[in-house]
Amino acid sequence: MCASGGYDIILERKNSNIPLDILHFGTSAMAVNWLDLIAIAFGAFNLLRLASYFPQIAAVARDQHGATAISLSCWSIWIGANGTTALYAWFNLGDPTLAMISAFNAACCLAVFALAVYKRATVRLQRTRSHPFDPPGLNPAEGSSKPMSEAAVVTALRPSRGQRSAGS
Repeated sequence: MCASGGYDIILERKNSNIPLDILHFGTSAMAVNWLDLIAIAFGAFNLLRLASYFPQIAAVARDQHGATAISLSCWSIWIGANGTTALYAWFNLGDPTLAMISAFNAACCLAVFALAVYKRATVRLQRTRSHPFDPPGLNPAEGSSKPMSEAAVVTALRPSRGQRSAGS
């Protein structure tokens, strides 16, 4: 407790006894410098970012149309950016906390990317199982046995009179 009746918190650098700043709690306002505000904002937005991956992963998992709204190029850039940030933090900065946060970001981006690729491949495979001339809704995998009402199926292709076929 200090003389004015409040409390002081002394922020020091790692492996140093030199104070970075002194936060005084009590009768006067708390003194916080810009580095403190940046660190608080960085932590808050990283927590929000980490939490925001899970709804995105759930939305891609529920998607039934091949996750076409997911930009694979964008997510691959985020994988690279977060992955290289993790490596830079680990090897160049010696900051394991930042490295682990960035690696987790990269892993979540990779999960969204991989799930979107899987969804697209699944939809593409389902489309190729039906006959290429079948109109929508006649996919045998869907078990639809409804008669066609407004669509026509091409049963044969032949040149019309006066036109030559491609083989002649």
